[in-house]
Amino acid sequence: METFLNRNFKVRGDISCFYNPGASLSNLQIANIEVQLWHKTPMQVTLLGQGITNSQGEFIIEFEVDSPVDYIVDGKIKNAFLEAFYNGEKLIINEPSPLLTGLVAYWKLDGDSTDSVNSHNGADTSITYSGINGIINDGGGFNGSTSKILVPDSDDWNMGDGEFSISIWVKRDGLGQRDFFGQIDSAGNDSTLSFGLKFNSSDFLIAFFGIGSLITLTSIASITDDNWHHVIFIRRVNMLYLYLDAIEQDSYDVTGETMVDSTNDLAIGALGEITSTTFSGAIDEVAVWKARGLTDEEINVLYNSGEGLQYPF
Repeated sequence: METFLNRNFKVRGDISCFYNPGASLSNLQIANIEVQLWHKTPMQVTLLGQGITNSQGEFIIEFEVDSPVDYIVDGKIKNAFLEAFYNGEKLIINEPSPLLTGLVAYWKLDGDSTDSVNSHNGADTSITYSGINGIINDGGGFNGSTSKILVPDSDDWNMGDGEFSISIWVKRDGLGQRDFFGQIDSAGNDSTLSFGLKFNSSDFLIAFFGIGSLITLTSIASITDDNWHHVIFIRRVNMLYLYLDAIEQDSYDVTGETMVDSTNDLAIGALGEITSTTFSGAIDEVAVWKARGLTDEEINVLYNSGEGLQYPF
C-alpha cells in the first residue's frame, strides 16, 4: 500500500442536483452550494473534505491526508460519494443513469450520423434529416433504394459469447422486406451475419444472430402500419430476446454459442452493402450496448410509453 503523508488533494467538477423548495422540483446548477466528499467502507463513513461551488457551479474540494489510507490508489479516490447542501438543506445529487453502462454507440440522427458516445461516426448516403423523420427531435428519412448509413467495423460490434443490446426506433413507409440494421458480407451470405434486424416479405419483424448458421427471432404478429415502433434485440446471459414496443416477441437459447464476427461496415437503414432491400421510412435513436443485456425495466424506460428517451438519458 502506498503511503500518502501530508498530501493536499483538490477535487474539481460541476454539480447537478435537485432542490425541492416546497412543492416545486427544479434542476439546480448554481453557485454557493456546499459540497462534501465522503469515503465509505463496510464499517465506517469518513468525511474527507468540503468546499463551495464557484460562480459557474463548479465545485472545488480540498482535503489533506496525513496518515496511510486505502481509499487513494494511484492518486484516485475510490469508494467516494458526494453530499451537497443549499441554504443548509440537503440536495439530491443526480446519479448517472445505469443505461450509460456498457453503451458503446448512440446515433441521435439529429441532422447527421455522429456518434454521441464514441467516434463511430457514419457515412450518409441519401438521408433526409427532419423533425417529421424523428421520434425525438430530428431523425433520418430513408428512401428505400439508395439511402443508408455505413459505420466502419469495430471491435464494439464483436459480441462473441457475451451480452449485447441494440435499440432502434423505426417507422415504415410501405410494406415488404426491408432491412434496417446490421452487418453482412458483401455477397449477402447470411451465415457470416453477426446480427441484423429487418421486416421480412410478410411484414414480420425479424432479428438475426449468426453463429456459422443463422438463428432467427420473429415478432408475434406482422407490422403493417406506418407508426413509430421501438425495437430491442438483446442477449441476456444465454438467451436472445426480441422486443417490440417493450413487449417480448420471441426468445432463443444460445448457451455455448458464439457470434461469428463480421469485418464489414455496420449499416443503419440496410444490411451492409446490400441495397436491394434497404429501408423505406424513418429511423431514429439508434444505440448499441456491449457486454450488457438490458433488463425489462430498462427497456420500459427507453420505450417511455411510446415517447422514447434520448441519450444521455
